Amino acid sequence: MYKIDLELCTGCEECLDACPEAAIVVVNSKATIDSEKCRVCGVCIQVCPTGAIYQEDPPTKITPPQEEPNFPSSKMGGGGGMGRSRGRGFRKGPRDGRGRGMGGGCRK
Repeated sequence: MYKIDLELCTGCEECLDACPEAAIVVVNSKATIDSEKCRVCGVCIQVCPTGAIYQEDPPTKITPPQEEPNFPSSKMGGGGGMGRSRGRGFRKGPRDGRGRGMGGGCRK
């Protein structure tokens, strides 16, 4: 959850204008965050010119999803990574045993 240091807040309303959820209001020339509306997105922290907004504890509400790590194929085990066969990519072609359709392939 985000908190506002009232000694640093000047009531400039930069955070109020930037908040996509309208979770910030200014009361008596000081910003206040409505914790029910706040999505903990961090936009207010980025725009506050005095650094009055800070994160009090770890976020417990909606946060942007994090991307899956991109592991090199050597760490995946099994010789070459996901869906690959010795680094040649995915195999496609006719299922009649004529190879990959690139000029005949191996025939018995």
